[in-house]
Amino acid sequence: AAPAAPAASISEKLQMGTLSKATSQKMLDPRAYLFEEEDNEQNIILREALPPSTPGNKVIRGATIEKIIQRLTSEKHVDHTFVSAFLLTYTAIFTSRELFDLLQLRFCQIPNQGMDQTTFEKSKLGPIRSRVISFIKSWIRSDKFPFEEDRRLRKRLHRFLKLEVSPLIPTAPKEIRLLLEPNENPTQTTASGVMMGKKPPKSHPFKDLGDSVPTISDFHPEEVARQLTLLEHKIYCKIKASECLKQRWMRTTDQAPNISALIARFNQTSVWVVCSILDCTDLKLRAVALNRFIFIAQKCFELNNFNAVMEILSALNSSSIYRLKQTWDLLPQKSVELFAELVELMDPQGNFANYRQAIRKSLPPVLPYLGVYLTDFVFTDDGNPDMIPGTTNVINFAKLQIEAGIIRELQQYQMTPYNLLSVPIIQDFLTTDKQFDEEQLFQLSLKREPRVPKKTATPTSDNK
Repeated sequence: AAPAAPAASISEKLQMGTLSKATSQKMLDPRAYLFEEEDNEQNIILREALPPSTPGNKVIRGATIEKIIQRLTSEKHVDHTFVSAFLLTYTAIFTSRELFDLLQLRFCQIPNQGMDQTTFEKSKLGPIRSRVISFIKSWIRSDKFPFEEDRRLRKRLHRFLKLEVSPLIPTAPKEIRLLLEPNENPTQTTASGVMMGKKPPKSHPFKDLGDSVPTISDFHPEEVARQLTLLEHKIYCKIKASECLKQRWMRTTDQAPNISALIARFNQTSVWVVCSILDCTDLKLRAVALNRFIFIAQKCFELNNFNAVMEILSALNSSSIYRLKQTWDLLPQKSVELFAELVELMDPQGNFANYRQAIRKSLPPVLPYLGVYLTDFVFTDDGNPDMIPGTTNVINFAKLQIEAGIIRELQQYQMTPYNLLSVPIIQDFLTTDKQFDEEQLFQLSLKREPRVPKKTATPTSDNK
């Protein structure tokens, strides 16, 4: 007998025509039948809610893809916490196109064997279809980026709305198209710096530099901190939930472009701080530069910019700067104490316990230290399997719930922009790219303050 033809993928079957036509021709993906499969230990695992809100209240610990889609679009009730967690983490399971395929299947679902089509449509399919449309709206409100970036996905959505949705729910296509339109009032500071009717603080003045190359001493520490904050918060606000999953920032830049950009910015700033100090050949000027950066870090802390605090401390604690004993010895005691306080704040001991406590008490706007979130994501990803142990297709949704919680915390600090004026000349100065590696910087450090030879004991007459 001839070998059976391989089963077509969801996408291939859906694209053979409209879903109605596919249904009539029995072309639907066989997984469509699994949406209404009875719950059992092979397709869904529940656990008590923590803390239990009501006795007997259960949440999903693990489920197959079909059961997840069923719960997201249940005709009985909607668990909004479950929907929210799914929308933040679904890219860890499948692509946006694959999710859309499953939603199409669910919308045009056929009954399981033994159930009459007419009865099924009247009792269940109508509410299910409404839930599918509601979920698509929530998806777009949560993140319309997939539909903006993927032209093919957007085209398929419009085709689905026209051919399948419009005849059944006439108002839905217009509502969804409105959601896809660009925002008219993005939450960004205007060109004048005025936000929500509140004027930003005036920028600190600085002298006319002419054609001279600026140095860190040319600008007020608070203004440098403000411009660092504006530069980095702009990048931070672009981070998408999908970038945080599966450790994508460790793979290629295009999988997590904004996380990668903020990491690159962190490293660039740290190198720039080291170079700015080592560029000073005069000992006293070098001490002035070092002192300046300590106060800039303090001003960043006052702005709740913990990311910049950490990148400056990273530079000052680097081997190239920390070894400059003569330079550190010239610092005022107040600066030494301030530096120690900042180091204690960002101490990694206890999983950054001091920092976590400080950021919880901070009122927005806030720019968190990204490295802590990335560590949390790695710890969660490495410490929890993707599938429930002992299964091959039951997704560990408890893991996704944990990751969703971290993403929510990250995103809450994207909501409130900084109301500060941009100063382009300072921002250009701050984005100067210094092309030095650690070894080159350390050699330059040795030129500024050569190693002091260790004293050897003078032989006594008894040893001669």
